[in-house]
Amino acid sequence: MRSAIVAILFILASPLFAQSGRGDAYISNGVFIRDSTIKEVCDLWQDYLHSRPDSLYDNPYWNAEEKKRYKYFDLLTQTEINNVYIYLRYYHPTILSINPEGEYFRVRTMFARGDTDFSDPIAITNVYAKRESGKFKLYNSLPIVTRSWQRQTIGSITFVFPPYHHFNQALAAKLSAFVDSIAKKFASQPKPTEYYFADSFDELMKAQGFDYYIGEGNKRVPSGYSDFKNAIMYGGGADEWFPHEFVHLYALPKFPKADDYFHEGIATLLGGSRGYSLEWHIHHADSILRCRDFNIDSSFRNSFQYGNLDYITGSDYVFGGLICKMLIDKGGWDSLMKFARMENKTDARFQILKEEFGVERKDVATFMRRKISEYAKK
Repeated sequence: MRSAIVAILFILASPLFAQSGRGDAYISNGVFIRDSTIKEVCDLWQDYLHSRPDSLYDNPYWNAEEKKRYKYFDLLTQTEINNVYIYLRYYHPTILSINPEGEYFRVRTMFARGDTDFSDPIAITNVYAKRESGKFKLYNSLPIVTRSWQRQTIGSITFVFPPYHHFNQALAAKLSAFVDSIAKKFASQPKPTEYYFADSFDELMKAQGFDYYIGEGNKRVPSGYSDFKNAIMYGGGADEWFPHEFVHLYALPKFPKADDYFHEGIATLLGGSRGYSLEWHIHHADSILRCRDFNIDSSFRNSFQYGNLDYITGSDYVFGGLICKMLIDKGGWDSLMKFARMENKTDARFQILKEEFGVERKDVATFMRRKISEYAKK
C-alpha cells in the first residue's frame, strides 16, 4: 500500500470543507442531455450516486454479471485512495462527459472541492454504461480497459499485464510458490487471485477507472495495492515478482483489526517494500537518521501524518517490519502472532514493545533508534 496517499485522511478533517449533498452532481455544459440516450445514461449515474454507492447491497443500477463476479462489485469502492464515494460529502461530483465507446458509454466524473477559489479534485473517474435487458446498467472500467491485456495463470494467480510486456515464467512461478508458502503460514488455502501489473502505478489506476487521482505522478517507484476483498492485486512499476501485496491478501482478512505496524511490517518482512527488502530499508533508515532529524516518537503516535522517512521508506514499513523481525528473532511465529491478535490499533505497537521487550512508551524512540543501528550492522 502506498503510504503517501493516506495524507488525504487528514485533508478531509480540515475545517475548510463544508458538507455538501451526497450525490447531487453538476453536469458540464458539454454533456448534451437533450439527446435522449445521453440523458438516460446521465440519469442512471446520478441515480446511482444517490443510492448509497459506498455501501454493499444488491444495487439495482449495477450490472448482474459483475455483481456475481466481484464481492464488492463497484471497484471504485476498493481503491488506493479508499472508497471513492465516501468523499461525496466533501468533494462535489461534476459529470464532465458521456462518450459512446463501442457498445458502452463512458461516464467521466470529477470529484472536487467547490467551497474555495481553488479547485482541488481528489479524482476524475470513469465508469461505463451498457444496456442490459433493455435498461442501462453500470460497468467497471478495469475489465473493459484490460480486454486486450495478456493473461497467464500459474498456480492460484492469474497474471494480467499490458501487451508490451514479455512474460517471465520463472518469476511468476517464484511468486506462485511464495503465495503458497504465505497461505500455509496463515493456515489458509491459496486463493484464486488476479494480479494486474504494469510499468507504472498510474497506468493501473487509469485501467481501474481513474483519469486522475490525488497522488498521481511524482517519482516512479514500485507501488502496489491489495484489494483483498475481491482478491485483486495491483503492482505498478513491477513485474511478475511483487510479493508484498500478496502478504496482505492473507493477513488482512485474518487479522482485520490489527495495528498497521503489524500489517505493513509483516508484508515488508516477508515480501519487501517498493522493490527492496526489509534489510535494505533498515540500512537506508539508519543512514537517513544519521544525517538528519526524524521524530520517531511522533511517527509512532501518528504514522499517517509523520509516515515517511523519505520517498521510498515509510515508517509503517521500516519500524513495523523491524518490530516483526525482532518478535520472530525472539520467539518465532508465535510471538509475531501475539502482535497480530492485539486489536487496539496504534496502541498495540506500544503494548507489544512493553510486553515483549520491556520498553516504556516514553523510551520507544530511543529504543527503536538503537535497534535500527544494531540491525543495520548485522
